[in-house]
Amino acid sequence: MVWKLDPGRIQRLAGITRILGIDITATRARVVELAKASNFFTKNVGGYKIHAFGTIEFTEEQSVKDKASLFSTFLKQHNIKTKYAVTTLQSTGVKTVRTILPSETEDIDGWIRDNYEQLLKLPLPLQQVSFDYHLLEETNVGVDVNISFVRNSDVQELDTILSSAGIQLLSISAGVEDVVHPFQVFTNVNSLKSIVYAGENTISVFSCHEETYRVLYSQPIHNAGNLREEISTILQELGLEPEQTILVGELLKVQQNDNGKIFQPFSISSEYSLAVGLAIKGFLPELSPVNFLSSIKQEQTTTSVYKTLTHRVVFACSLILFVLLSIPMIATIAIEQKIEDGEEQRALTSPLYAEVAGLQRQVRVLEKQLGIGTKNNVRTEYAKLLHNIASALPDEIVLNKLTVESKNNENTLLIEGSSLSHQQIALFLKQLQSARICNDAQLVRSGYGIQEERFMSVSNDSKSALTFSIRGKSRN
Repeated sequence: MVWKLDPGRIQRLAGITRILGIDITATRARVVELAKASNFFTKNVGGYKIHAFGTIEFTEEQSVKDKASLFSTFLKQHNIKTKYAVTTLQSTGVKTVRTILPSETEDIDGWIRDNYEQLLKLPLPLQQVSFDYHLLEETNVGVDVNISFVRNSDVQELDTILSSAGIQLLSISAGVEDVVHPFQVFTNVNSLKSIVYAGENTISVFSCHEETYRVLYSQPIHNAGNLREEISTILQELGLEPEQTILVGELLKVQQNDNGKIFQPFSISSEYSLAVGLAIKGFLPELSPVNFLSSIKQEQTTTSVYKTLTHRVVFACSLILFVLLSIPMIATIAIEQKIEDGEEQRALTSPLYAEVAGLQRQVRVLEKQLGIGTKNNVRTEYAKLLHNIASALPDEIVLNKLTVESKNNENTLLIEGSSLSHQQIALFLKQLQSARICNDAQLVRSGYGIQEERFMSVSNDSKSALTFSIRGKSRN
């Protein structure tokens, strides 16, 4: 068995959650942005809600470019971000024919081409006309079918207006039959027998039987000033009960009619009913297979939808892969943390932990007694400095004075002494540097003076003693 997704479900998977329904004529355009509710608990009927709606007015002298500019301005003013839309042709060049196909007909397109003159009853070459059909039901004599004919120039003009405004069409219908889609999706139709649509220039009547809708009547409006009476006459001629009829459309927005209840989709004006129906068709294209969008445009739209779907699938797969790779790492960290917590808990309850804690307290007490971190540290450093200088002192040198100056956490040494020769002083300087006792040790003074008695006790040399002074910075 081959599993296949319908186009509407593919669109939703691709993230298309908002679609425009555009009910456009020569004089105006009704636009509705219908959003598919993403929250399961949203109390919107059928899971849909209106995000934006409005009307664009046209004049006879406006060009296709001017109308496209009006659409672009409208989309910006209403903060409409979606580019996907469904619209319908309602010009005089649209004709819908209901007929019976012979039961043995296999090539429906070929049969329509062979019989289009009898069906269309207009002197138009087939090259200027496009057609599409909707199979209704099989009967004893054949297949009941609705065939719609439109002029190619009308399709191209409509597509140009909307594509120039940055709108990407999903479908182009013909006529007003899409007005029944809100009833197919939302309304309980057990007591509903008919729908009357009062359009800009025509009245259409649809029958309702077991959620199946058929066109019973579609003619121009003869008396717009007294629409109530005209609708009443049509219902009587068709044998329909006003109590089982719902009214929708353009001319019903300001008058309550005795011939049935006025339908207001999502509590907005009834004049937007067709636009709502077209937007619903965008989400559920299976409701109406008629589509006059060119095959090239349909292919471009399909490619765009599948491209978006591919991006979302790749992102979802990457996210899933990241989560799967993260699970072992997170589990490892959690296990290690649990093990550490367990070991720490065991240590806290162990007798050894109490013994170690006691030893740490004793160490802190001894440090306090020894003056670690107090002024005793300074005395200890001086003792260490004297020891290092003594270890670097040659035998024939006698020190007379050692001065230490502390400034900005730095000690400066001034060593004064006596020697019998310059060689001994140079050796002392060298040993101070090599033993890393002080930095930048320099001889600041040397010369002969009276030999001191204590120096004579070291040496029997009768010469005068050579005195010197050395300055440097002590190393910590």
